[in-house]
Amino acid sequence: MDGALERMRLAAALWSVDGAQNGPEIIDAACELLASGYDGVNLAVLAGVMRQHAADEVPEFLEAALHDVGLDLYPPDAHEAQAIAVGHLAARTVAGEMSPEEFVEWALTGAEDFAEPLLALGSDYVNSARPRREIDAEVLVEARRLAFDFEQYARRVADGPCFVCATVAGHPDYRHHVVFEDDETIAFLNREPTLLGYTLVGPKRHLESWVDDLDQAAFERFQGTVHRVARAIAGTLPTERMYSMSFGSRLGNSHLHWHLAPLPPGVPYERQQFHAVMAENGVLDVSDESQAELAREIRSRM
Repeated sequence: MDGALERMRLAAALWSVDGAQNGPEIIDAACELLASGYDGVNLAVLAGVMRQHAADEVPEFLEAALHDVGLDLYPPDAHEAQAIAVGHLAARTVAGEMSPEEFVEWALTGAEDFAEPLLALGSDYVNSARPRREIDAEVLVEARRLAFDFEQYARRVADGPCFVCATVAGHPDYRHHVVFEDDETIAFLNREPTLLGYTLVGPKRHLESWVDDLDQAAFERFQGTVHRVARAIAGTLPTERMYSMSFGSRLGNSHLHWHLAPLPPGVPYERQQFHAVMAENGVLDVSDESQAELAREIRSRM
């Protein structure tokens, strides 16, 4: 998706969440699409709306204009629209273009599906005697998690080299913190983890199916390694449940690999299981140094 189309998709998402107050951004995005070579009668009409009339006229033309460029209108407060909007505003907060308190205020009213981790912080701004800089710092941690650009990640996965093969080969753009390695298998920390200690385990050979590409003996050896790595992770981090699964797709990340995701104690039920491992729900703000230290601790228990 090119820049002009992406900006219209964002404006449409904000329209779903914020409504008429986002009308001028919709008009600007329509003008940019026309300038970028897109056309359509409805798009042209939308671009011609006077900004002072946006609240009344944008709703009349928006859906048809979006169809002109292959986009759909999000229903009011749609979950997908909230995800796009909260990711964008979280990124603005991280970049210093929006204050942490402004972000919390917006999220609590405009992104209810994603606001739960911010509820207590929103209350702290109003009722707590805690230093504001301390609250701001905690909001920024959550904003960095929510700002994860899943679409950029998906493009990298689809267009880049096999990430496991690149890691094994020592490709500088695919450097990971390795927790285990032998002649057949490699295990390393996820660079964009949804849970601390999230680890990927894969055969070094480029295999794509544990059903078709591994005989029973090879699969049992591989799973033995998966189990050893899982025990080392659980011995390093407080772990209520160790999630273990094989993901991947022929469209990206096709190299066979196993996910080990340690769920810490105290996570609310609705944020466990698949919610806890989906990058669309945000990733942790972890430093390279902290990941390196965590990898050393896990390796020491292997």
